[in-house]
Amino acid sequence: MTEQVLCYEESDDTATPHYNSSILSDLTMHLQQHHIADTLGDSRNLRDGIVLFKVWLHQRHLDIVISLIIAILKQI
Repeated sequence: MTEQVLCYEESDDTATPHYNSSILSDLTMHLQQHHIADTLGDSRNLRDGIVLFKVWLHQRHLDIVISLIIAILKQI
């Protein structure tokens, strides 16, 4: 019985697919953000499009739900 408990306790420390995916996402997010900023950062048309999109969302009362997307795009 003691051996089974010890084996179970050791398996608690193993990484799950969800954990591995979260770590991979955290590692690649920084690289992706820099790539997007380098590619689209100097585009005035993109910034104007984001402003237009924000106005469109506000007129339809959707800006509260989508505000996180706009905050991410605003960092570019």
